Amino acid sequence: MKRFYLLLFIILQLFTGCIQEIDYLSSEQINQQPIVNCFFTNDSIFKVYIGKTNEIFNTSSSEIVVDKIIITSENNTDTFSLHKNNNIYISDKIAEKNINYILNIETKEFGILTAENKIPENNVIIDTVIFNDNVYNDAESQIYSSATIKFSDNPTEENYYEISILGKDHHLNSNSDTVYTLRYSNQLYSEDLIIKAENYDNIILPYLILSDKFVENSDISLNINFNIPLSSRTNYCWDGTLIFIVKSVSKDYYEYRKSLLLHKDELNIYFNFEVFTNMMFVRKNIAIESNIAGALGIFAGYNLNFYIINNPQLPNIY
Repeated sequence: MKRFYLLLFIILQLFTGCIQEIDYLSSEQINQQPIVNCFFTNDSIFKVYIGKTNEIFNTSSSEIVVDKIIITSENNTDTFSLHKNNNIYISDKIAEKNINYILNIETKEFGILTAENKIPENNVIIDTVIFNDNVYNDAESQIYSSATIKFSDNPTEENYYEISILGKDHHLNSNSDTVYTLRYSNQLYSEDLIIKAENYDNIILPYLILSDKFVENSDISLNINFNIPLSSRTNYCWDGTLIFIVKSVSKDYYEYRKSLLLHKDELNIYFNFEVFTNMMFVRKNIAIESNIAGALGIFAGYNLNFYIINNPQLPNIY
């Protein structure tokens, strides 16, 4: 027992001399900030989330009292209000292409919050998606399938995209009805130069966000390794459907979603024991982009394009 306490004492002394202390910030030291979040696309309504930041263990309400919220179309040709549903404000107005929308929120606590954005031109043409039957295994024996997606866009300007992959499964509920579920693949991996140019440290991503600034003529061919989003429940059956989604997004959308990936990647590194250097935490600050004047968050438009592969031949390893 004495040896145990001696060993414990030595270990504690080693850590005390090597680990940098990180002071806890009290609520008085942290300034709360408003958060606004809204993505919109063609023929969709506007749903605007409004809240505020809280300490991680603070269970108090994040609600903000909103005195007035309106969205105005370009040149003030159309103004409409939104009705409240919990912390989400919903419009009856349908978003349209090629119109610049201006969001205006008035609050007593944080003053006036504003943003503007529009749905970008949608010139994306998905030429083909080829599902490859090869399998990639990483160091942790994670299984990845592979697909090559080819699409083109307007070559006269810089364009921005978000790519995600969904799978579909089904099960029988308690009433013996068939219920279908769409699941996102949460691990996408690509070594193509267009992805490496985005400077992601962590190659495994929940979605791919990219621009075509390094692509000639905006003809994009991208090879993606990804996990098939299968349910772990035994009563769920793979439906044999893969959906490849290519969103044409605004620059504000691109910068915001990319900064989220970089921030998430940095958190993964921060809590990874492999990056200890002389037992010191090494981290850099990753700012989350925002186009909301006076708040954190995003107000941005996008276009949706998709390509469906039915009954791909999954390798026997699945």
